[in-house]
Amino acid sequence: VFIFAYAEYNLGDDLFIKILLDRYPKHNFYLVAEQDYNNIFENYDNITIVPRLKNSLFKRGWNFIQRKLFANEGLKIIQNVIAKEHAHYFKGMDAIVVIGGSLFQQYRIKPYYYEMEIFKNISSYSNQKAIFYLGCNFGPFVDQNYVEQFRAIFSKALDVSFRDQKSFDLFKDLKNVRFNSDIVYTLKNQEEENQNFSDNKSVGFSIVSPLKEVREFDRITYVEKYTELINSYISDQYIVKLFSFCKKEGDEAIINEIYDRLGHANVQKIFYEGDIELFLNEFKSVEEIYSGRFHAMILGMMNSQKIFPVIYSKKMTNILDDIDYKGETIDLFNFQNLNIETTRKQIFENHYNITGEKQKANLHFAKLDEFFGKKVIES
Repeated sequence: VFIFAYAEYNLGDDLFIKILLDRYPKHNFYLVAEQDYNNIFENYDNITIVPRLKNSLFKRGWNFIQRKLFANEGLKIIQNVIAKEHAHYFKGMDAIVVIGGSLFQQYRIKPYYYEMEIFKNISSYSNQKAIFYLGCNFGPFVDQNYVEQFRAIFSKALDVSFRDQKSFDLFKDLKNVRFNSDIVYTLKNQEEENQNFSDNKSVGFSIVSPLKEVREFDRITYVEKYTELINSYISDQYIVKLFSFCKKEGDEAIINEIYDRLGHANVQKIFYEGDIELFLNEFKSVEEIYSGRFHAMILGMMNSQKIFPVIYSKKMTNILDDIDYKGETIDLFNFQNLNIETTRKQIFENHYNITGEKQKANLHFAKLDEFFGKKVIES
């Protein structure tokens, strides 16, 4: 089985892969990633890390130039490169499992979209291989044509299981489309343990750096407000942990920028570098979490931590709506208006109830279970 995932040392996506491997230990999976991924999953004998084709990065750089200069010619080159790569990667595979969160995003209209061309090519294998889309959300998007092109792509899959109601509603006319809770709710040994926070008076911050393409953003004010908030906890003798979920997405850079402005007593930087268990243990050691990353919010709820969501994407509010979250959030782009005194009180008032979410999340795998002949869906 070929796994199509965002293999870039992003904790959330690596958790998806881990959950897949744990669920199907007797089946062989193949993932295109850097060879360092062998270290992340060194305790698993059901995954093979496939090296990226050597000339892919060069060709993608040339594709960028082509896209800027010659749209039609660039598109043809991209399609040819993708087709050759997939012919190489998919040879001998029985199924393709696309697993991830925000895989389908459109921030502005372009002549074509590299990621869409990848999924178009994957769909061309629908007569030869079973194709599954698991745990995804759709959007943001800015025009209906983008949606309709993905409608054609999804229609050729054996199963499309979204993680939120709003994504499902866009494609609910397709009989193969479903939605269930986020896959990470199925992570073992998280919510099952009675939570005793190892660090008294402790707070964690999952901090994100907004992409430039999303919106104009006042980075300086954002950093200053986070610095002010964190210093208020330091002044009250809290242990503070700053969590980076993904270096490539800019988490480490923004954390280092904030860290350099802080008094470093009782402040720890916890960067995800591939050791999943180490990171999860550090994360669940704190009582309060300001969750900038989507899966910081999910893990915080699974750990029964006090959470305050810092919203950078509608996918976060969509999930909160689905679980009928009772509490406050703040939009990342309004973060400079955060009232620190009020927020520190509010984090203890925010209420969530995820009873039953694990069972719902397990249903993402219902069709894949059938494909593998697995008769019982785990409770």
